[in-house]
Amino acid sequence: DREIGSRELFKKKKLIQIRPVEVRHKMVDRSYTKLSVRKQCTLLQISRSSFYYKPVELYLKAA
Repeated sequence: DREIGSRELFKKKKLIQIRPVEVRHKMVDRSYTKLSVRKQCTLLQISRSSFYYKPVELYLKAA
């Protein structure tokens, strides 16, 4: 019984790892109140810092 459960868990983990990080970021739903963003990030195996990260736009000065 335990082995079957561990195989099922392995399949779920494998499915998450196959998806690119960008896709997993889009799967996090901030409005879903039953699971916090922290828990969703943990389940999707992404770091919260990468989820909240916003790239800084660089402006080049004209010479």
